Amino acid sequence: MTTAAAPLTLNGGVDNYDELMQQQDLILLKNLYPDIMSQVDVSQLPMTINNYNPLDVVNDFKDDINKNINNYLKDYKNTNLNEKLQGIVYENIFHPFLPMAANSTRNGMHNLNEAKIDTNAKIYENLNDVEDKKVVDFLQNTVKVPKNVKGINYNAKSYVSQNLGNSPEISKFIIDNFEALENNKITQAPVEWRYNSSDKSNSLDRFFAFQHATIMNPKIDSNGVFTAKIIDYTDFEYRNGKSVTNIPNNWGYNMQQKGNYKNYFNVIEIERKLR
Repeated sequence: MTTAAAPLTLNGGVDNYDELMQQQDLILLKNLYPDIMSQVDVSQLPMTINNYNPLDVVNDFKDDINKNINNYLKDYKNTNLNEKLQGIVYENIFHPFLPMAANSTRNGMHNLNEAKIDTNAKIYENLNDVEDKKVVDFLQNTVKVPKNVKGINYNAKSYVSQNLGNSPEISKFIIDNFEALENNKITQAPVEWRYNSSDKSNSLDRFFAFQHATIMNPKIDSNGVFTAKIIDYTDFEYRNGKSVTNIPNNWGYNMQQKGNYKNYFNVIEIERKLR
């Protein structure tokens, strides 16, 4: 490590990633970190998530910051240092307590790499790989997903499926529509995951990772098993304001506009035994 450089801030114009890496000076990032957090009203963040204190995770992560930059930020083209540091937060610092949200960012930024190593997921190279033609029709004609966009299929044993399928939102959907589901009368319905203070970590993870999606072909069979497919497309729209939710959303929008974040679709298979 070189001799520590003088404290620098983003407001001072530190913007040269290559120069920063040549210096190999972790103190630079330590000095830059408060500039990232100054954009967020920290009082809006939960104090603990899954027994993690978010700020403690940040401090632990800084010890290994250089390795993670090299591993995860090689795909960040035409981005300034502020955007790169935010990427570190969303991909890595958030990962211990918001795994689905962090993996969603990693998948979009790095060619679905997280899904590729998930034994309960498979990659669709394009819409032609999707066997369910109703899903293809929905994605192509309703969501307007381009034919060449890649996707991920999570089977019913996956962490994503188990988390979403057992969420309060899906439970409420089942209760509210039980008879219609038994009679197979619902073809599709919207679903929205919201932040719930009584279920901080999981609800926040679902909110950041998916927020809005569509349930397709939901039904309850004669054995009391609820099955469905949750369809989601990662496509960011710019939001005004600097709320704790808008900042990461608009970062994703900027990465999308620069061609670094590649949009993809999710087909998540849900299977839940009710009785």
